[in-house]
Amino acid sequence: MKKFICFVFLLMPINFCLAAAQSKGGSTVGLRAEPQYFSPDGDEFQDNTFFMPIVKSGKSVYRWRLSIDSERGKSVQKLHGAEFPALIKWDGADKKGRLAAEGKYVGKLIIWTPKKVESPSVDVFIDKTAPSASLSVSSTFYALATTEENQLIFTPHVEDESPIQSWEFRVSDAQERTVYVESSSSALRDISWNGSNQATGVLAPRGIYRCFLTVLDQAGNKSLPTFVDVEISVSPGEIL
Repeated sequence: MKKFICFVFLLMPINFCLAAAQSKGGSTVGLRAEPQYFSPDGDEFQDNTFFMPIVKSGKSVYRWRLSIDSERGKSVQKLHGAEFPALIKWDGADKKGRLAAEGKYVGKLIIWTPKKVESPSVDVFIDKTAPSASLSVSSTFYALATTEENQLIFTPHVEDESPIQSWEFRVSDAQERTVYVESSSSALRDISWNGSNQATGVLAPRGIYRCFLTVLDQAGNKSLPTFVDVEISVSPGEIL
């Protein structure tokens, strides 16, 4: 019977998965996948995921096999060898060299020392679809009476199969000069802008401003910029 061991990591990165198990003879084999979400679309950004074996054994490993199955249990890929690797790369291809479909896949590592020991499974996800993002705003006009606190509230809306990794909100004037920018790797939330130029702290001149939102997911897919236009209809002198 296998005994399962739980590894606890402080400051653990978000985008990976780790599992480990111990054999009856004392050999321990674990498997980590990073990134857990990837997008094999040929853009040279997160096109692969890497399985990292974690083995503790008093005996040499003379053979290994990594099995990758679909969520329904269908065998998709088997990678194997004699010399024990530090990393096992999977480019998302199946046994026939075709790119696997988007979705969840399950990886499991088996080693022979010569006793056969297998790891618990780890999940990885193929996602090649960019997030679908939109942006709404509390008002398209900024005036002294626009809101009680004299600021515009922007609400992002995103649909995606992968968790969101980061986002950027940017305001540009009619000459496409950046007036305000805010970015974060934290969860999406409402964004407020009081109409000021971020560099000077002074209310931006009257005119139309384009407010963009761009989102990046954990698989490396970037959304097309979505935007709304707002108008500043007061001048700094009127506020003073």
